[in-house]
Amino acid sequence: MRSHANLLLLAPLLIAAQQPDASVTGPRGTAGNGEAGAFDRVQRAATQPGSGFTAAHAQLPLGSVAEITDLATGHIILVQVTARPAAMNGAEITLSTAAAHALGLSGERGLVRVRSIQPSASDLAALRAGGSAAPRLSAPDALLRALRREVAAPTQASPPVTATVAAKSAKPLVAPPTSAPAKRPITSAATKPAQATPAKPRASGPLVQVAALRDEARARAVARSLGGYVEQASGFWRVRLGPFADRAAAQRARDAAISRGYGGASIIQAP
Repeated sequence: MRSHANLLLLAPLLIAAQQPDASVTGPRGTAGNGEAGAFDRVQRAATQPGSGFTAAHAQLPLGSVAEITDLATGHIILVQVTARPAAMNGAEITLSTAAAHALGLSGERGLVRVRSIQPSASDLAALRAGGSAAPRLSAPDALLRALRREVAAPTQASPPVTATVAAKSAKPLVAPPTSAPAKRPITSAATKPAQATPAKPRASGPLVQVAALRDEARARAVARSLGGYVEQASGFWRVRLGPFADRAAAQRARDAAISRGYGGASIIQAP
């Protein structure tokens, strides 16, 4: 009878131990399950004194974890949100000096991508202990180019055509006026038409979902870099590879995507 009574007393504790950690509730990211996070933004970062991999953010839940990507180098780290910004400093996130140093942030206000994720148990334990999460692969160049376009500075205006003509000739025109030659369009990386993303294949079989993003341009850039395609569903642009002949082939494609820095790649079945 005594052992039965002890089990009844321990039951609530056992049930509580199996519940998810309430301190990390909030927006989920693309780590592990391929689903898009509720928070994904590119903006500038500030720094503040601190020894742990921590950060201050105005919106992300306290205790949640964010993935920070340096747009200058592609380096990626994880930080735990432990505070709110002390003042409006114009930055999206304020990193501890230890986190900024590990990221290799260039300058006090480097451009970063802030993305909410659901960390692994080992990464979360390391961050809570004041250490760093497991090392991340650097972001691919195609993704970095797409992210930088979101915050690209406006192009410099060309000098007025009338001033150039006046400086070249002070003599009056004798010949009848002729129509001005057509201006040659200025082409740049931002104005060149984007290459078409391959259409969704119709064959059935396992697929690899690399990521689900809210930004269409970014999703198509990722798809082109991996040879995949983009499909829109529920407000997200889903980057997918396949379909493949069998699950072994899909597994190899998933491993290749993870090696390129897309840790949330997962295998799904084509509808």
